[in-house]
Amino acid sequence: MPRDLISRGTRDEFRETLSGFFTLRTIVDAFAAGGIAYRDVEGCQVMGQRRGLVEGYYASVDFQNADHIADLLLVYEEIVFKLEREGTPESRRAKEALLLRMKRDGFDHVDGRFTSPKLDVRTVNVGDLTSATEAAVHEHIEKANAHLASGEYADAIIYCYTLVEQLLKIILRDRGVTFKAEEGDIRSLYRLVAEELNMLASSETIDRPLKPILDGLQKLVGGIYEVANKASNRHVKAYSPARRHAKLAINASLALCDYVVESAAFQAKSGADVGSKP
Repeated sequence: MPRDLISRGTRDEFRETLSGFFTLRTIVDAFAAGGIAYRDVEGCQVMGQRRGLVEGYYASVDFQNADHIADLLLVYEEIVFKLEREGTPESRRAKEALLLRMKRDGFDHVDGRFTSPKLDVRTVNVGDLTSATEAAVHEHIEKANAHLASGEYADAIIYCYTLVEQLLKIILRDRGVTFKAEEGDIRSLYRLVAEELNMLASSETIDRPLKPILDGLQKLVGGIYEVANKASNRHVKAYSPARRHAKLAINASLALCDYVVESAAFQAKSGADVGSKP
């Protein structure tokens, strides 16, 4: 299963710091900095009004969603800033404890901002695929992300290629389409999927505005294939990819997978052609 981008321990550390150093009004203002809304939490187990207030704000956050985490980071930056401004030995120790926790979760604090390569990579919702398991798919995403973060860009590209290959094969199996199990060329696999899901730009049933996008997806698959062959460790590398190239390949792969998965799920539920009018 996908993991939380900020661990429970880190969230608890921030909660305890907020309840120990700040007033209710300051806590409300801190979460307002990230635009996070408060929600009542039934059966909240934490003791104290300030702790309960923080948990109410946490209830609005999906800790596996990069956009939600980006909002929460604004809150955490505000908390660290207020601790720095207070300037007491206690506040400095609290600030360092929070920064250490964030560091362990993969976040650096530079010029007052929290940054992390974790936020560079998107996710794919595969819940509607009958053969796919969240753990299997997200393992490739996590490994691509980890290699991107550690500077191993060629390996990051390998995992994004494997993700595309795996998802295309899952869709073909789900829909009973015959293909070679040992096929490793995503161009061939995508062609089969595109034909099955009516995603070929040449199809007469495709709405005209969609044709350039679907044609672009086919070219995108070819580009992922080429970069994986020439800039990853699938074969002898022709060149070493830069971080921006690996990041582009990964996010392009994830955008492709996301669309293909949603298209397959849409057809399975409605029986309609992906490119046809509703």
